[in-house]
Amino acid sequence: WSVNDSFALDNGNPSNNPIIRGIMWLSDSEVLVVRGTTATGEFYSFKSGSSGWSQAYSDLTLDKITARRLYPNADKSKIAVLGEVNDSNDSHHNRQIKICFMVSGSGGYSHSSADMITLSGTPGLADMTWVDDSNILFGFPGTSVSQGQVRHFQSGSSGWGMVSLINGATSTSGFRYFGSMLHYHTAS
Repeated sequence: WSVNDSFALDNGNPSNNPIIRGIMWLSDSEVLVVRGTTATGEFYSFKSGSSGWSQAYSDLTLDKITARRLYPNADKSKIAVLGEVNDSNDSHHNRQIKICFMVSGSGGYSHSSADMITLSGTPGLADMTWVDDSNILFGFPGTSVSQGQVRHFQSGSSGWGMVSLINGATSTSGFRYFGSMLHYHTAS
């Protein structure tokens, strides 16, 4: 491997401890980056042109615990940005996880603070997958007895809400840690 081209992010305020948490190729000529700091979450787009890579736009207003992983829907018109687990409480069942949604528009991706899911008292989010533009599955393999759980959320007129959940089983080895990896397949 060799470096053919690169781009750089401004270090911002070093006391905020800026760390790149996720990178996603959006197309052959655009890369999305999320960076978390102690103060905020940041979302950047870099585009490649004839003079190399340059920052196209940014959204520096994400909640500080949302900027970790990027999950696009099938047509990349929406991107779920998952947060990191808040481990400030010793109990692994008292975690808070935030998910915000970036929506594609004429000026790039942007988000609304109203379009967010906050999960409290969760046993550790491992994975997520889009079923369609208004249905998402979240996997939580770390429930109290390692049985695991998958939760189905749906978007409606009043925002996102949980529709159902499915628990794994500790007595059946195939269902232990249920939800650790998710993939929703649609026929092509």
